[in-house]
Amino acid sequence: MISIDDELHMPAIGLWMDALRPRTLCFISHAHSDHISVHARTIATKATAVLCRARLATRAATDYEVREFGESFECGDAHLTLLPAGHVLGSSQIAVRTEHTVTVYTGDFKLRAGRTHEPCEVPRCDTLVMECTYGRPHYRFPQRRVVEEQLVQRCSAALSRGITPVVYAYALGKAQEVIAALRAAGLPVMAFGAVARMCQVYESLGVSVGGYDEQGAEGSRRCVVVAPPSLRRTRELAALAPIYEIAVTGWAVDARARLRLGVDCALPLSDHADFDELLAYVRRAQPKQVYCLHGFPDFVHHLRRAGVKARWFEPNRQLALF
Repeated sequence: MISIDDELHMPAIGLWMDALRPRTLCFISHAHSDHISVHARTIATKATAVLCRARLATRAATDYEVREFGESFECGDAHLTLLPAGHVLGSSQIAVRTEHTVTVYTGDFKLRAGRTHEPCEVPRCDTLVMECTYGRPHYRFPQRRVVEEQLVQRCSAALSRGITPVVYAYALGKAQEVIAALRAAGLPVMAFGAVARMCQVYESLGVSVGGYDEQGAEGSRRCVVVAPPSLRRTRELAALAPIYEIAVTGWAVDARARLRLGVDCALPLSDHADFDELLAYVRRAQPKQVYCLHGFPDFVHHLRRAGVKARWFEPNRQLALF
């Protein structure tokens, strides 16, 4: 049985998934703040555990049970396996196998390859519980190579005019992808605030983003600055004026995204699956039943039209899975 009584839970084996309240046993799919908390015992990959420790450094310690991708281990009467999710470094899905069924929970994922994280794997399963943030046909992203080229062109043009390009990207995951793309194109980069701290953690895990300067170093006006969105309109960035502000987000495909975000340019670079990738994942996994959460409830209608048995996973609903 799996339930979502405000948070996802498998009562039969006592396992919570991406819970924000402290739990006795919880699987953490990746280290973004909307998926992590301090639990008595946490199942995660090594990279996720290291990143969680860095992000939760000021809070109480948790006991991390680190598992390798593809490793099978027991939890109650079930066998669990973590599989790469292709979202950020260390991000994972969890497959729960019992005698009669296989259930997979994806967490955030994408099928497109990235520069700084493991590629996604799609396992066959009977039941799929999937996150579907961009589950509307409107959200079809351009090829990643095309978006990266646009990013490089915009930053290069600003630098040539003596303007500092500032790219706003989440400190964990997207910022490292942005820096790696800019450095591959030969552009100098300066990492601000939490972006630099997360890059340091990546490097401690053996993942290079291609080299960067840190906030405060000389020559910041001659670099592309990569900063978390929280630093927008702060003194640190105001000191670099004139600046050209770029937001990288999947929401950039919305017609008024640039105006809503208050930036000069919005580019659809996302670490989530777009609409077509969500459908492609389901086709490859071939589940008998799909439960969707975190996104647009009407995505289930698109799955049903494709011949897939699908439901929106609402709070307080319990479903017999094993």
